[in-house]
Parts: sequence; C-alpha cells; structure tokens
Amino acid sequence: MPTAKVFTADALTLLHEAAGSSLRDIDRMATAALREAARRKKKLVERDVMARIVGDLGTDGS
Repeated sequence: MPTAKVFTADALTLLHEAAGSSLRDIDRMATAALREAARRKKKLVERDVMARIVGDLGTDGS
C-alpha cells in the first residue's frame, strides 16, 4: 500500500538541518509542523511552515 506524502522535500531538508541527529528535536518539530499545517488547512507541510516552527522552537528543548 503506498504511503501519502506529508512533508515537501524542502521542509524535510530544513527539519534535518535544524534538528541534526536529535530524535527528540525531530519529533518535536515534525509534530508541531503537522499541527500548524492542519491549522492552516494544508495537505502538505511546506518549507514556510517548517521555517516558522524551526524559528519558534529551535533546538532549545522547549
């Protein structure tokens, strides 16, 4: 069964650059980006959404 695309390639690249190898940061930022995209009624998490999340959360553990 094929899986649906949820993140654009640009959004994933930004997530990888921001979170590095921290699984906790990847999970935290990806979850926040999914919520923000849903709030905006978007079907995909695009770079602009991920950039906002990275700017808001960063990797400070909050």
